Amino acid sequence: MDLVGGWALKIAKRVAPEEADFAAEVGQAFASGGRARAALFPRPGAEPGGWGPTALIGDLPVILRALADCAESLRYLLGTPQLANIVAIVSLGVAMRRPKSGDREPDAENDSDERPGDPETVALHSAVEQLRGRLANDGMPRPRAELVAYELLDELLSDPAAASEFLRALKGESRG
Repeated sequence: MDLVGGWALKIAKRVAPEEADFAAEVGQAFASGGRARAALFPRPGAEPGGWGPTALIGDLPVILRALADCAESLRYLLGTPQLANIVAIVSLGVAMRRPKSGDREPDAENDSDERPGDPETVALHSAVEQLRGRLANDGMPRPRAELVAYELLDELLSDPAAASEFLRALKGESRG
């Protein structure tokens, strides 16, 4: 499995497990661009929830598009010298935003106690806001978009160097 397919599978297993069986193919189609990428998204005028090709659209193409659109800020975050601090903050954010049985929806204002002026904290919040905003703009409910944003960051931070290469490949960039 190639780099993009492998990361798409890891991401799907984490945030869209029902799409894991075809995640590698979706990732490869997205990274190849052109018609293959366009085929992953509904065409204008298609009715959501209808029958036909648009019925197969899942969260993974939307997630990959959000990652590609936010790749620059994510790669900056992945390359920051204070990576251990960011990993701890993201892990806390994921834990705080995961719904527990009987809990109400995660609160967007439910932030941890990190200092907002720290460069790594500013970079983290910027990346979360960009990802959450992009996911929400593509129709994902805001509480889920926030949880997915933190889950994605946590997954990317598990292997920053490989994640940075994945983001380059997802955008169709060659290492230069």
